[in-house]
Amino acid sequence: MKSENKICYLYALLYSYYFLVFVLLLQLFAIPVHAAGSWTLSSNVSNHSLVVSHYYKDLFQQSTYSIPLDDSNYFYAVSFTGKKNINGWDQLALYAYRIDGSGSPIRYFFSDTRISILNHNEQKDGSFIDSDGGFVSSIEMWFVPEDYSSSSERGYSYVTSLPFFESVDAMKNYCLTGDTSGLINGGSIDNPDFEDTAYSFTGFTANNKMTATWTGTTERSYLQDQEVEEYVRVNYYFADKEAQDTIKQADAYPDEFATADKTLTIDVSGLKPDDENWFLRYIRITPCYRQAGLGTWGDFYHGSDVFVYFDVNSKIESIVQNSVPTDGEVIGNNISLIGFRYDTSFHAEFVDVWSNAVNCSAFDLGGSQYLSLGVKALYYNGQSKDIDFVSLDRKNLVWDKTFDSFKTFNGSGIKQLFFTPYVKTGVNNPWNKGNSIVIDFDVNGNATSSFDTGDDGTVHLSDFKLTGVVWNKPMLAYGTITWAGTTANSDMSIVPDSDTLVVCSYPVYDSSLNESYETYDTVTIGKGSIRVYIDSLIDKYSNAGKTWNGEMWLTPCYKKGGVLYMGEPVIVNCTKGTVSDIEVDESTGTANQVDKTDENKSYADAILSSGNNFFSIVKGLIASMQQLPELIATLFSFLPGWVNALIAGSIFVIFVCRILGR
Repeated sequence: MKSENKICYLYALLYSYYFLVFVLLLQLFAIPVHAAGSWTLSSNVSNHSLVVSHYYKDLFQQSTYSIPLDDSNYFYAVSFTGKKNINGWDQLALYAYRIDGSGSPIRYFFSDTRISILNHNEQKDGSFIDSDGGFVSSIEMWFVPEDYSSSSERGYSYVTSLPFFESVDAMKNYCLTGDTSGLINGGSIDNPDFEDTAYSFTGFTANNKMTATWTGTTERSYLQDQEVEEYVRVNYYFADKEAQDTIKQADAYPDEFATADKTLTIDVSGLKPDDENWFLRYIRITPCYRQAGLGTWGDFYHGSDVFVYFDVNSKIESIVQNSVPTDGEVIGNNISLIGFRYDTSFHAEFVDVWSNAVNCSAFDLGGSQYLSLGVKALYYNGQSKDIDFVSLDRKNLVWDKTFDSFKTFNGSGIKQLFFTPYVKTGVNNPWNKGNSIVIDFDVNGNATSSFDTGDDGTVHLSDFKLTGVVWNKPMLAYGTITWAGTTANSDMSIVPDSDTLVVCSYPVYDSSLNESYETYDTVTIGKGSIRVYIDSLIDKYSNAGKTWNGEMWLTPCYKKGGVLYMGEPVIVNCTKGTVSDIEVDESTGTANQVDKTDENKSYADAILSSGNNFFSIVKGLIASMQQLPELIATLFSFLPGWVNALIAGSIFVIFVCRILGR
């Protein structure tokens, strides 16, 4: 029995030994089998990009290589080749690895020049020009280190949607095992243009010492699930003192600023042009972000610029921000756009910006008022986009933007377009948001209707117009339009002069005789006149290939209870010296200009004559009143002197009250 137990024990021991060997062998071969089972290389065919950026003479230069990879039998990547040039720079190239292969990656070449190159280069005036850079059959170039800098070039960076490896062996190891230790970049580029126009400063302000502050930024559109570095770039531009819109020199500020600091200061006095006849015209401040820790290899994006404009005395002239402010804005009905109109090409214009609180033009408010127009679009997919944010000029209340530039966004059509006035007092205060003009669009992008979020509409008063309008031309270069007042109107409301505006606009014609209207000036009726510089207007449109026919259209208007009341225009032809009304033939419906030059001048003269006669009468009465005490003393000599004085005073008071209509 004991011997049988020993034999069984020996069999069990031998079985355990062989089982242990089997398990060890299984573990030995399980490593490659397990790796092969958990990692499967797949093709990454797509339209890939490689973007090389740098600064040349402080101007941003960028070349985008579009690589249409379509053979799904291969996995594609960019890698260092192992070669170096005499500067010690590494060579990089395009490689491919066969999906079911076991060899090494091969240099990949197209059979034709299929890779296109697009250049995106900054000009001296701050604008960018895109140009065709030709075609190549493969990618092969020298990698310039990030810290390289010469007298003309600096700041090289490389971003690609392809995986980028530190060596060909690292690429092979990745293809066989999935090992990413040799992968330099993340291989994720969301936007090949590197622009995130929705990413902008909030609460941005700047003072004349060029200390800029902001309260934060809007949400970024890309790299939302990644750690990023947020920073601010600064560029500055010089213009000719005699031609302030002509940029002569552009430079990049050498330092970056941390966005989180929410402030930066530029020593404007240290920014010197190459010519003493030039001056600092504007500074461009750009919020940016990039993938954290990846340096030149990471994706980076430029947000919406802020432009700080200076005059020739280095004082801030205006701050232009393309993004609509959101931080600290007060939403209400403090201000509104009045007389708003637009056409299908989206040339929009309006009569004035109205302060509802004090019932006058916002341009006439006291203090340091800043007025701007924000334009925002809402799309059918629920997304919104800032289109523009510009300072308002009373003599140029227009907005032009190509409709195609905002008609769609991320594949969705426009649903509504918002035009909103903003006002603030003092450069460092937040913007106050006014009522919006909202334009609705159908699914085909056609404008269907519009409304004012704080307005009750517009009423046209055909019987409300200026009276006594006269064209006076004492000088060759300019003349003055004057008026006596307005007619009564069917609104039957008493409109104080200070609350009535006179809008002066004029037609302009292009070479095809297409007509458009520009606003020349908007004044209160109490001012009584508008000066028109004829020669400068003629030269302005002649140089632009357009024609001004000499007409100025003067229209009175006022706002009451949320309603805009617009009168009929009086037309002054400044080159012919005529004044006309528009009259409609009721039988035909045709509108015609009827000359009222002599009639208006007679009316104005009559008003003046009436005023002179009234003044003469009052003057005579005053002279008579001076003789009244003597007359009373003669007639009532039997009365005490103080009684005579009382009678004379009473008669004087009665005369004054009658004059005043009491």
